[in-house]
Amino acid sequence: MPAATSPAAVGVSRRASPARSHGQARPNVAPRGLQYRARLSKAVLPHSATVDVQFIRALRDRIRRGEITTTVRLWQRPHVKVGGRYALPPGEIIVTKVFEISLADVTPEVAQQSGFVGVVDLLKVAKHGPGRRVFLIEFRYVEARPPRGRPKCAAARR
Repeated sequence: MPAATSPAAVGVSRRASPARSHGQARPNVAPRGLQYRARLSKAVLPHSATVDVQFIRALRDRIRRGEITTTVRLWQRPHVKVGGRYALPPGEIIVTKVFEISLADVTPEVAQQSGFVGVVDLLKVAKHGPGRRVFLIEFRYVEARPPRGRPKCAAARR
């Protein structure tokens, strides 16, 4: 074979990419689990469709009637923000205040305001995962807002 046609003579490297050990991370690329979660969080949903605050079925009607306006959660960090809207069909709740309190501040009165018989029942439901920080969340329920913009079908415009 003539020297001019060999890869080394032409200037082509036999190694197209630098060697990478198996333990070395790829630069600027999130781990696969984080990429998946990021895709889910960017799904095309209205802001009010987030599921950061959920209530047991027994409390939902009382929340809709305005009888319950507080909840206690044990989280590692706050999962809601003041002014945030969170779905509770057919409407949504709007968070008005978020306080971090101590476990000693969870009294029978707070449990009753949150819709529970006592502190023990409240804490069984309020525990979500490994969280140890206690948050008192005040909110108000609002009916569903009418959709914005023009109707999509021609019959609805008439």
